[in-house]
Amino acid sequence: MPSRISRLFWFVRFFIRSGAWIALLPLLIGGAAIISAITMKGELAKLDGQGVEGKAVLVAKRYEEGASNGYQRVKTKGIYYVSYQFTPKGASQEISNERNVNRTFYDSVEVGEEFTLWYLARDVDVHELFEGEFSRQSGSSTVVGTVFFIFGLGLSFWSGSVAKRAIRARESLTEIVETYVTQRPWWPPLFNRMQYQLKNGANTTFHRTFIRPMWAYGSLKRGDKTRVALTGEGPYWAKDLFL
Repeated sequence: MPSRISRLFWFVRFFIRSGAWIALLPLLIGGAAIISAITMKGELAKLDGQGVEGKAVLVAKRYEEGASNGYQRVKTKGIYYVSYQFTPKGASQEISNERNVNRTFYDSVEVGEEFTLWYLARDVDVHELFEGEFSRQSGSSTVVGTVFFIFGLGLSFWSGSVAKRAIRARESLTEIVETYVTQRPWWPPLFNRMQYQLKNGANTTFHRTFIRPMWAYGSLKRGDKTRVALTGEGPYWAKDLFL
């Protein structure tokens, strides 16, 4: 019976080599978005209690039109940008910046006009151009982050389960046979499925292979010779178990 250390080593090895580590990406993206939302809420709280009123001048405005899909006729939402300048009280250096804003603020100020903003005296990079700006961004980041995090958590759990099944299959290996692929369907695209011909001439039933991406199977097709690992978990393509 393999030791816990060897099982853990092979689990990590499979998790990395199979591409299962990609499941961690939405988890990391979601976590980063949630942390960003928490940070913005903290900055908003500081602005409410320690914010200093300042005057800024709108230098430029620009609008990026959303991309259009001609076939489906779907158009993404456009983005509004404003460039502005302001000088914090008691400072000699002017702050210049560009930020994407909502359409309401974009339409309310013209180039050359002055508008009020709020900033932190000890960190002028933290400033709000209009009321509710940080709240809006924080809310969006929270929603996006939560969705990505939950999806990543589920995907990581599923990937881990697959890796454990791969370990059980390797540990219950009885034989590796040279055989032929009798059928190789490509649908659904997220699951690689194969049918093999065993030594007695019978075909195995279709089964899903592990989560390695489709390009890991290369040009394998019907009639190709391959190696199949016969395990307690059923027959599997030997390469799926890195055998």
